[in-house]
Amino acid sequence: MGYAAPPPDLPRCPGPSMQDILSADGESAPAVLREQSFLELGDTELSVERYTSQDFHQREMDKMWPRVWQMACRLEQIPQVGDHCVYDIGDDSLIVTRTSPTEIKAFYNACLHRGTRLRDEGGCVQAFRCPFHGFTWGLDGSLKGVPCRWDFPTIRDDEFRLPEAKVATWNGFVFVNMDLDADPLPDYLGDVARHFSRWPLEERYLAAHVGKIVKANWKVAQEAFMEAFHVPDTHPEIGSSLGDWNAQYDVYPGGHSRLYNAMYVPSPSASRRGVSEQEVADEGTTMLGFDRLSLPEGASARSAVTAQYRHVLERKTGADLSDLTTTEMVDLIQYFVFPNFFPWAGLGGPIVYRFRPNGHDPDSCLMEVMLLYPRPASGESPPPARLRMLGADEPWAEAGELGTLGPIFDQDTANMPRIQAGLKTTRRSGVVLGHYQESRIRYMHHELDRYLNAAT
Repeated sequence: MGYAAPPPDLPRCPGPSMQDILSADGESAPAVLREQSFLELGDTELSVERYTSQDFHQREMDKMWPRVWQMACRLEQIPQVGDHCVYDIGDDSLIVTRTSPTEIKAFYNACLHRGTRLRDEGGCVQAFRCPFHGFTWGLDGSLKGVPCRWDFPTIRDDEFRLPEAKVATWNGFVFVNMDLDADPLPDYLGDVARHFSRWPLEERYLAAHVGKIVKANWKVAQEAFMEAFHVPDTHPEIGSSLGDWNAQYDVYPGGHSRLYNAMYVPSPSASRRGVSEQEVADEGTTMLGFDRLSLPEGASARSAVTAQYRHVLERKTGADLSDLTTTEMVDLIQYFVFPNFFPWAGLGGPIVYRFRPNGHDPDSCLMEVMLLYPRPASGESPPPARLRMLGADEPWAEAGELGTLGPIFDQDTANMPRIQAGLKTTRRSGVVLGHYQESRIRYMHHELDRYLNAAT
């Protein structure tokens, strides 16, 4: 079976689907939000060792991470010549630097003399100088200086350039790939690039960037954000105003996928007790930190909260948001670019996630959250936010720049160590996934296996 809309007999939660809600909005939603893409992958369990095994982690490091495109930074984080960031994944480290107003390169972060890391953090330099002995390379990777050059007769300048990885940009992000034969980034992104032509993220600015080491495998951590099935129990405070069990899940060639879920509609998980439009509005405004809305008889919570959100965000950012539909303003439109990058479309969640292994520890990972706000109509925006790393015991809620999202992330990350611990004590050999609601997770592992099983 190929990529297509879910079959009509596919079991799903009773109640309005995401597409039904779009129709009820009475607006012309972007065509890409009317698409559905499902792939039948069966119900085979995933082995527990995928999350706990050091050997499985090493296979990922050897066969997957060096061959995929990975988001390294935002363009606005390296605006000037000499600006650079350091991107680490496992044992590999890249210096991603702007070498000219129009060019960005990624150099392996190691001195070619005796291997010292050239840079431990980002910044702005006009040359890369080894802190050990002073070997120096220019921003273009060419050799510029060798102390006591008379003592290194075998060094040839043209053979002593800093090795490079591939670099490409998309939607305001810089991507790197250590496989010099990798497909071009637009081909790799496929449908995701086509969909985002409606939402130019290069016109956003980085308003917040917060990271934290989480005590769980990187896949455990990111899978917590790949389905809305968990919402009623993990986030009970938003259990009346989110479509949760009626979310739409789409998968695309290359391991990429989408979660599409309506906000400010009565939750199907709460429908058995009955939820009024006023309750939905109250929960929505509380979650957003807005003043309470008193709805007239027969009014729609979804329409009222959307209008308030549009007004507040336009006033906060100075951007004109009048051309965005209701679904683009408030709904959760979360894309996933294999293997670890989550850009959100629309403004319902101006969020980007990135997950990476924490070195070679299969039991921990680095989780990062970025918030991208619309650039003001003037075109001028604040400087990009610097990464704020939270301490091991510091909650996301302490990062005030995340607003009301911080406590929600605390709820999500509280589950992750429990999952990791449970996977180590379970007597089952595999984990069970829902056929539809957790189809994105299964599809991600399907793509991961494609790399792990490929001939070297």
